[in-house]
Amino acid sequence: MRYVSLLGLGLVFGASVLSGGCATISKDDCLAGNWAERGLKDGRNGKSRSRLSEYKDKCAKHSAVVDHTTYLREYERGLVSYCVYDKGYDKAASGGSYNSVCNGPLAPDYTAGYEDGKELYQIKQGHSRLIDNYDETLDDIITIRIKLDNPEVDDKEYRRLEKKLLRLQDRRAALRRDIRDYERDFDLPRYNFN
Repeated sequence: MRYVSLLGLGLVFGASVLSGGCATISKDDCLAGNWAERGLKDGRNGKSRSRLSEYKDKCAKHSAVVDHTTYLREYERGLVSYCVYDKGYDKAASGGSYNSVCNGPLAPDYTAGYEDGKELYQIKQGHSRLIDNYDETLDDIITIRIKLDNPEVDDKEYRRLEKKLLRLQDRRAALRRDIRDYERDFDLPRYNFN
């Protein structure tokens, strides 16, 4: 069940990344020609510079000309507020990839934040892997208990299942300790074992 929900989240995330790369602009926006506002907004949101050529292509279909000088001037102003430590940190801490629009003199703060956020993301991923292993072990224990409750299980199989159950219970206890140690080492909130 968990695999399905993670797969679903991955598909949604992938779709949003793909759609986020495409510049959408309406005919009205092309004709309005507010390139300063659009450039500033795209820069503040860390959008790719390639949007400008996409705007040019789309607006050409409506006989509208893109003021690339104004757009780029404001885009660069917008990047100043995007390429900061906090944005880099948030991007990496949520599992996002490095945004290469922050380059040159804008790169150091963003990159430092990204590296720190990436460290946090990796810590959280390690915690999630431990919890996933714990949950899988718990599921295996439940499955074995159900099999042990079956009156049709012969003695040999019953003994084998009991040994397997003991191994799984030992593994579960070890994983609980590992999770608590990990939480203590990295000052993470405690997982609620059911």
